[in-house]
Amino acid sequence: MKRLNFATKLTILIGLMFLSPSCSKTEESEITTSGPPRGELLINTRLFEFDSSLLNPWIDNITHLRSFGVDFSKPKNNEGLYQYIDDNKMNDYIAFCNSKNLKIVWTLNLSSFTLDQEIAYVKDIISRGLNIVAFEYGGEFYLKKYFIGDLDAKGVVETIRMDGENRDYLNLIDIWLPAMTEEFPIGEYEHILVTASLTGEQNITTEYRKEFNEKVFDYVENNPNLKGKMSFSYHLYAGAKPSDYNEDEEIIYTDNVDWSFLDKKPEDSRWVVTESGHYVSDFSQTQLNQARNFYEKQAEQLGNNDLMGIHTLLIQTTNENPLALYSLNGITPVGLMIQSWLEESD
Repeated sequence: MKRLNFATKLTILIGLMFLSPSCSKTEESEITTSGPPRGELLINTRLFEFDSSLLNPWIDNITHLRSFGVDFSKPKNNEGLYQYIDDNKMNDYIAFCNSKNLKIVWTLNLSSFTLDQEIAYVKDIISRGLNIVAFEYGGEFYLKKYFIGDLDAKGVVETIRMDGENRDYLNLIDIWLPAMTEEFPIGEYEHILVTASLTGEQNITTEYRKEFNEKVFDYVENNPNLKGKMSFSYHLYAGAKPSDYNEDEEIIYTDNVDWSFLDKKPEDSRWVVTESGHYVSDFSQTQLNQARNFYEKQAEQLGNNDLMGIHTLLIQTTNENPLALYSLNGITPVGLMIQSWLEESD
């Protein structure tokens, strides 16, 4: 690929810094007629906030949790790296997951921890009983905060760029994937590379996301040892943009999501949705129905072999969160809506 000149790189940078897609659109108030998701469902989990005593009543139809070891409630250490969660949180998590027969998608922190640290940590929690079935390689590395290397932003410890001749994410994969598959072989564990969801709009942000995805897909397709053996993840949010929305984080789309990006992944692979959510502006039945419509539509668009995921399990606040299934008050209106939807498959 040709090296981009300075003006082109500057244009990409400015676009990423200032583009903020609108999410305003007239929303439907009636629920759709499509059915509940297939037999498995993943819920994203902020492990540093985990407390099993708050997960009552439990939504029995949840089959997978996605989690990671970083404790974002702690400051970075002297080396500028994040720390692991406290052991009491992990003990509670392992015991709860085992009691509910849950499968775990573990997100590896490719830049927060060293490879040796993370492998040792994963081996330890597996030996203690955590049923890890899949590994996701990193998080939202396609976001602006990684592109510009904003070390003050959550999760960022280094610049990660995939424009032009840059392949920073793939450089990390070159190091991590061989070592991980040596310890946790393909076939015994699912291995998932990160990609970005895409809106139908044509702008500098979508062009960068397309380039990111194409490089990741080509990386797998051009490697006979990986082709047809890797899965891919994405994050997608829609709905009412909250007042505290941070443009450094994931885009919040309108309700009119263009799902055509789902067709771009290589054949013989599957999507594992590690985060998706619909922001409600209040907890009226109209808003909850709009959220349900979003989840139903996503379940309908995904293939039969894909794993749908929802963000997030628990936020420790007394105020109802527009995405969380549980809070300090127990199950939330969003959680009750998801529970009702899932029970229709019984």
